[in-house]
Amino acid sequence: MFLAQVLFIGMIRAEDKLADFQWQNRVLLSQVASKAVLAKWQAYAAYQQVDLTARKLVVFVQVDKAVYRLAPQQDQLTSVHLRQDILTLLNRHADTVLLIGLDGGIKQYYPLNDFSLEQVFADVDLMPMRKAEIGNNPNMKTN
Repeated sequence: MFLAQVLFIGMIRAEDKLADFQWQNRVLLSQVASKAVLAKWQAYAAYQQVDLTARKLVVFVQVDKAVYRLAPQQDQLTSVHLRQDILTLLNRHADTVLLIGLDGGIKQYYPLNDFSLEQVFADVDLMPMRKAEIGNNPNMKTN
């Protein structure tokens, strides 16, 4: 039981800050105006989950002052530190969806009013690290 508690604590701490995703996941950050719009993002992410997972993409959406990680099973509120990291970036880039690469740098800015995951997938697939991922696994799906 102690090991399970340590693993559980470790999983929480692994996502305590935005930098903790570096070299593990690409990250999409966005803010929306209402819970109704958040619900649309949730449905969109669920529909695209296979492609998100294939590209190691994690999606965070801010509504009001809360930040949610759109997850396959259940959307989750983020930790206080992670929320602060995300809010800081989003406050600097209003009405924009940010794509953060595996190296932790901002790779692309997308206008919120004209956003599509398909464009993100296309941009990610052009990245050298993604090409290396595909090269190492010829069965990996690309669109």
